Amino acid sequence: MTTIIGVQEEDRAVMYADYQVSSESESFVSKTARKICRNFSLAYGTAGNGRLCDYIQYDWEPPQPDMEPSDWRASAKADEEWAYYWLITTFVPDLKRALRREGYELGSDGVDFQMIIIVRGFVFQIESDGTVMNRMHGLYGIGTGGSYALGALITGADHLQAMRAAETFDAFSASFDDTFDEVSVEKK
Repeated sequence: MTTIIGVQEEDRAVMYADYQVSSESESFVSKTARKICRNFSLAYGTAGNGRLCDYIQYDWEPPQPDMEPSDWRASAKADEEWAYYWLITTFVPDLKRALRREGYELGSDGVDFQMIIIVRGFVFQIESDGTVMNRMHGLYGIGTGGSYALGALITGADHLQAMRAAETFDAFSASFDDTFDEVSVEKK
């Protein structure tokens, strides 16, 4: 019950999120319950099961990229490929182990979340079964308002117009004084 978008730009990646928090019985806008987490060289936003998303964002210590992409191969495309490889071989397995310790199993019933993650300036999406996606058009949208925002982005809207589209059509997404949470990460 969220809207989070990720946009891959030429020299950086940007992520935006709404401020509405929803439960089965109520919804409210909260500037303190942030949906985007910045953890050293990573930035990620989660949507889905509230308790699971809170654990991922606030209780879990994710692994950090421990080598320079340039050590792997020398090119901007290789840096992106390295980040994708690192997510699949290091980040997702660590997330699976951490969730298992909390009683969650990726891909099972009750484990409902999506994540947009920025690794060294490159945007990816992770599904609740651990699948890592890298979209060629560089546009991502998750949560109940994600499809509205993504549709707006694909037709040429900027991030603010896309977030407003989600806020308009999704009852579970809202801004705070017409602002949205934003994180930008430059490519390294």
